[in-house]
Amino acid sequence: MTLPHLPAAEPIVRACRLYKTALELIEDRPDIAYQLLISATETMAGAVLSRHKPDEADILRMKRQAQLREQALAYELDEAQAKTLALIASEDNSWSALKFKKFITDNVSAEEVDGKDAVFPWSFLRPSREHFERALSNIYYARSGNLHGGKTFPPWVGLGTGPTVDANVLLTIMTGLAPNGLAPNDVPPVVWFERVVSTAVRRYVIGQCAVGAEPFSDFGTAKATGPE
Repeated sequence: MTLPHLPAAEPIVRACRLYKTALELIEDRPDIAYQLLISATETMAGAVLSRHKPDEADILRMKRQAQLREQALAYELDEAQAKTLALIASEDNSWSALKFKKFITDNVSAEEVDGKDAVFPWSFLRPSREHFERALSNIYYARSGNLHGGKTFPPWVGLGTGPTVDANVLLTIMTGLAPNGLAPNDVPPVVWFERVVSTAVRRYVIGQCAVGAEPFSDFGTAKATGPE
């Protein structure tokens, strides 16, 4: 199957436009580039995982649903009624954070982005593979704080977008005086996240289009194997 015939073809194009704009701004406005890359991922995840949601057991373990269930039991509803109310209360949840994280982890391994990177060699700024999923959650909620509360991204998110380094940013990292007690592998630099996003989107599209090789991996030899 070729790209125009994919069910998610239109969201893929929209995500690519967001990604393009992010790269145009990544050097001068890394905070805006971060938002655009997160939006590109959400666009893909919303289309690809439109029907995905946690199973009932996971929903009932969530803080709000657990509180609602306990309150229902306190009002002397039986266990089945309390469970039903907790599940109904979650029905309008879009699960956007869950889909964001799942789309990435379905298409990118922690080992890939923990390894050596010729473009971004500062290993101490990359989340370890054990910290990968937590870093994705931190990125998503940093986005929410920035978008809805005006909270700034950490000062180091622009590191790696150019050949120079702001001494004040390095001092912030070295002295541990980052806002809210954050560290670089809590919300890593935008260039690290750009690598994650581009890998996830590219791998998904390649998997759906059934091409013989990744773009540019063997320039001029990749051939589509699916129907036109």
